[in-house]
Amino acid sequence: MSEFDHTFINKDGWTNRKRYVKFTLDTLSKIPDDKIEQAIMDYLLEVKIKNNQDEHEVIGTLSKGFQYVYTTWKLEEYIDNGGFNQYLYATNGLFLNQLIEALSKIKAFKTKKVIMDVLKVYNDEIKTHSKTKEAGTTRAYFETYQSAKLNRLDDKFYETDENLSELRTRYIRKNLNEFLTK
Repeated sequence: MSEFDHTFINKDGWTNRKRYVKFTLDTLSKIPDDKIEQAIMDYLLEVKIKNNQDEHEVIGTLSKGFQYVYTTWKLEEYIDNGGFNQYLYATNGLFLNQLIEALSKIKAFKTKKVIMDVLKVYNDEIKTHSKTKEAGTTRAYFETYQSAKLNRLDDKFYETDENLSELRTRYIRKNLNEFLTK
């Protein structure tokens, strides 16, 4: 199999970006900084986590580097789509401990502090989140947005002024061996 799995064609360049099925030192060093995170996430989502596998289980089997990129990327994705409430609902808090380690390693210390506060709130409100999941209704889900504590932490997250993408890219570049595949 070729190093490049497939190419999609469209006008905007997004879906025709290169998708990698493996990473060597040579391959990683040739991917531009502004594309390397997406290349790693594409690999994780399309090669490693596929067919609705348990993402937490799969990510736990990968190198720390892959875990750090995945957990911090997913954090931003969920926060941008619905705040910490969305993040906790979607992940059941499963990635919080890995996320704290990841933020330390990529040197996102302000964001780590916010996540530590989120963990405290989550532990205090875990019964509410569990009931929401059990209810399985949209109404129950939206009622959890009443947590003023989590809303304040959403604001704190955005106020950190840390560029997680830049920090991830620096980490990747300094630790290429953590992203080599077999």
